[in-house]
Amino acid sequence: MSSEQINKNSSFVLENGGIIRSVSIILYDPIRGYLFCDEYRKGFPNTSVKTLNSHLPGGKVEMNDSTPLQTGIREFCEEVPYNYFGHKVNATVSILLSGFESCKKRYRDIIVSVPKNLYNRFYIINISEIVDKNLRESLYSCIDNWRVTEGSVIENLFFWKVGDELKTPPSPLLNDLIKILPNESTLYR
Repeated sequence: MSSEQINKNSSFVLENGGIIRSVSIILYDPIRGYLFCDEYRKGFPNTSVKTLNSHLPGGKVEMNDSTPLQTGIREFCEEVPYNYFGHKVNATVSILLSGFESCKKRYRDIIVSVPKNLYNRFYIINISEIVDKNLRESLYSCIDNWRVTEGSVIENLFFWKVGDELKTPPSPLLNDLIKILPNESTLYR
């Protein structure tokens, strides 16, 4: 099975039989670092308690997602929220998919449930590789002018560089990802 194959449950199956159930997009800036967020997360095992943690915009695969990359982009657009010059989410997702074509697709898969063999996929997109200048500038404008919106679980967007201390405790998933982030020199063509 291909790593991009989809099954009837809208999960993407990896070659090892694992299932991608959630996806995140991590924007990377060569000078500023990786784009993370502070987000209210459900506790475990008590999911009724939410705590503020450093994390990443992302979320679960939905039935109409055709690839993991599309899932990650859709979740980024919904959670941040980001729209390209007022376009609706679906149109913005299509624009970003096209805009990311010029970027090398780097990703990491982290197992999030051993018994169920479920994974979270993290795509790392180097913003400087986006050829479309308007798209690059729109993403930077969204990030640099970001404000908390009503009903948002995200409290802050920020760039983080390897070696910097996070101001808010990282979620366990972000902590695991930080340990396996690619060497920054590999994020350049």
